[in-house]
Amino acid sequence: MHLHVIPRPEPLPPHHRGPGVFALLRAPEQEQVTAARADTLARALGLELDSR
Repeated sequence: MHLHVIPRPEPLPPHHRGPGVFALLRAPEQEQVTAARADTLARALGLELDSR
């Protein structure tokens, strides 16, 4: 299975909803989640999904 988990913070502009959210992948590096943090989040999500 392949999926994307995309948080929707409250003032998310309409142009970043739906497929437009992928434009955020081009955000400046200092605004991006680090690879280590992304790995931590993915592991935590995996553990949560496995527990259900």
